[in-house]
Amino acid sequence: VGDTANGIAGSALFFIGGLVIALGINEMGPRLSPWPVVSDEAPIDSGLITTGVFSYVRHPMYAGLLCLSMGFSILTESEARIILTLLLYACLSFKTDFEEDNLLEQIDGYANYRERVRGKFIPYSIAKELDEKDSEN
Repeated sequence: VGDTANGIAGSALFFIGGLVIALGINEMGPRLSPWPVVSDEAPIDSGLITTGVFSYVRHPMYAGLLCLSMGFSILTESEARIILTLLLYACLSFKTDFEEDNLLEQIDGYANYRERVRGKFIPYSIAKELDEKDSEN
């Protein structure tokens, strides 16, 4: 049963992660950049994206990467990969804090967006539900 559950959970996380990454890349379009600051080469009309996957989490491509990584870790039943995924989470969390500091300075409305979309990597409604279940135990 454990192997089947791992296979299903790992595959689901891997697939969802890949899908979220693809949706994020599609929605970013020409604004996509590996740099943690707003690019000077971004289109002039490149306002803040607040729709699609960006209406659920502020950093969907990182969220997808974390899902994909955790899914692969579960599929391969690798404790080392799980630890690496947790380290990746820590690195991305640090990176997004830096990015968001820049976005607050450079993009009007980012503070309101961050207030509205509370989840950095996990949709707020899911995180809240998991927190409530954890509190019950």
